[in-house]
Amino acid sequence: MGVFVAGWADAGLHPETFWLGYATGPAAGWRPISPGPKELMNCFYRLFYGPSATAMGRVYQLMSEQAQFWDDSWETAASAARTPIFGDSDRVFDPPRPEHDQTLSQLPSPSPAYLQPSHDWSLENSKRLELAAMFLRDNGELL
Repeated sequence: MGVFVAGWADAGLHPETFWLGYATGPAAGWRPISPGPKELMNCFYRLFYGPSATAMGRVYQLMSEQAQFWDDSWETAASAARTPIFGDSDRVFDPPRPEHDQTLSQLPSPSPAYLQPSHDWSLENSKRLELAAMFLRDNGELL
């Protein structure tokens, strides 16, 4: 009997965000009557960062939101540069599936005749740019 908590692969999250789950997951697993999530998190922040650290819940919330934005802001495409993957923690892929790389749409190339862009990259990426500006403001709070 026991508890195992893991962070699989590199999802782009800052490694610091995993420690909270590593510490509080087993605490709750071994003592189901243990304090609620908020108290467990506050105990972790105090022990891991010291008693003078403040607003660590907000720091973790912002780091989590920033990491999710980072992941969501990319487009993905089947990788032409990496070997297909054999499987994941759920199953073996038969046949192996292509790995996916993060990418962004290309900036428009001007047409030779009129030096006009072939498409409006800013318009096509307006939501991405809007979210980037919003998360940049939140990032300032983290710094």
